[in-house]
This record gives sequence, C-alpha cells and structure tokens, in this order.
Amino acid sequence: MNNIVGIIIAIIILTSLGYAISALECSAKWRDSGRKYEWSILAGCRVEDGNGKLIPEANIRDIQ
Repeated sequence: MNNIVGIIIAIIILTSLGYAISALECSAKWRDSGRKYEWSILAGCRVEDGNGKLIPEANIRDIQ
C-alpha cells in the first residue's frame, strides 16, 4: 500500500514539473517576439498570428 501511494505522489510531482517546464519553455521562446502568447494544460503553447488569433506554436512561421 505504501508503495502505491509513493508511486502516485511521484507521478503527480513529475507531471507537475513537466507542465511547469513546458510553460517556462513557451515563455522563454516567445517573450521577446513581440507576439502575444499563452500556455495552458489543454492547449499547450499558443501564439498570436497576424490576425489576432491564438494558434499552436507549431503552426507559427516567422518569415524575416
């Protein structure tokens, strides 16, 4: 029983760390871009496109 509780706690901690790291990566990547961005658990990192819509960052292309 104690092993199961420990495993569940470890999974919760690792999941929380993963979400925190993902949010920090999103912020670090888009902070200086001049674009609006946000991160959420369900949608991940989303960035504003030229039309003002927030779209997944994988769909953003910066053409210089």
